[in-house]
Amino acid sequence: MNLTRKTDISIRLLVYFADRGEAGATAAEAAEAHQISPTYTAKIIAELSGHDWLHTSRGRGSRTQLRADPEALRVGDVVRKMEPFELVECFNPSQNCCQLSGHCRLRAQLELARQAFLRSLDQVCIADLQSPHSLDLASADGVARSHETG
Repeated sequence: MNLTRKTDISIRLLVYFADRGEAGATAAEAAEAHQISPTYTAKIIAELSGHDWLHTSRGRGSRTQLRADPEALRVGDVVRKMEPFELVECFNPSQNCCQLSGHCRLRAQLELARQAFLRSLDQVCIADLQSPHSLDLASADGVARSHETG
């Protein structure tokens, strides 16, 4: 299984905003912390907000906060929403040109593997992914704190 970059960044941003708590952060701060394009970060934040996982405000210097409970937000749910999960072309009926469709036994096995993968990710919540390093990224004085705790 291979997650897209968008899904990977989505998970990282959710952890980042979970670490920031009610103070939140700007999209620019999140982009800088994870070395991601500010434009791409804003696009992903907008999509995450559309799923009610983030609360955003408008205007210059606006801050984003995690809206979802990090203890309840499952990584499997994030992956399901953000990931197209078309393992092979027959997973997308509009693009399926495979001559084996309807007779292939591989598709069923791939679907079982996909389901097992997602069930595994359902065991992990965003709060489980928080760590001292993620807290360093989320804090303005991350460098100083990482030296104090290390």
